[in-house]
Amino acid sequence: MPKLGDGSSIEVQVGPTPDQLIAALHRLGIRHLATMTPAPEDVPLSPRDLLIGLAACPDARVRSALVPLFLWRPDFASAAPDAAAETNGQARVMLLCCYAAAVSLERQLADALVHIRQPDVPTLPNLFERDLGLSAFESPAARLKEVARRHALLSGRDINWQGTYEHAVAVALRFVEPAVAWSR
Repeated sequence: MPKLGDGSSIEVQVGPTPDQLIAALHRLGIRHLATMTPAPEDVPLSPRDLLIGLAACPDARVRSALVPLFLWRPDFASAAPDAAAETNGQARVMLLCCYAAAVSLERQLADALVHIRQPDVPTLPNLFERDLGLSAFESPAARLKEVARRHALLSGRDINWQGTYEHAVAVALRFVEPAVAWSR
């Protein structure tokens, strides 16, 4: 951390701020997160940079938005390998596990996603199965539990990762469903 002349340190923001990431998500139709400032600076982010920024964000609620992002925008899967190659440590674990969770949840939420996605959107490819050491895909529910266990092991954080993934999607769906109902 850089030091000032008086010996105190300043925190330097590297990459987009949480508010800029939230604004980027809002532009993509993922509106369940509120920003702390009324109008964050508009920073255009490529899919790769958005994925990296979300995975490395210090705000857990922003990091967990990776799951609904992949579900709402499966086209971001094409940027996931490059983003994963550019991250390491906790950010890489978060990116890979949230992606794998989205693959499992996509199958469980197929009916709800029909109302969110554009027609004829391909499903998420199973990109990080080998990287995460996941076994053969039994069922979406069993795979989601396995992803959560691997996330806890790889991150060293024994928290309810499955609940984290499911909560992020449930909250995001609450912000989409009224708009879908009004558009009918």
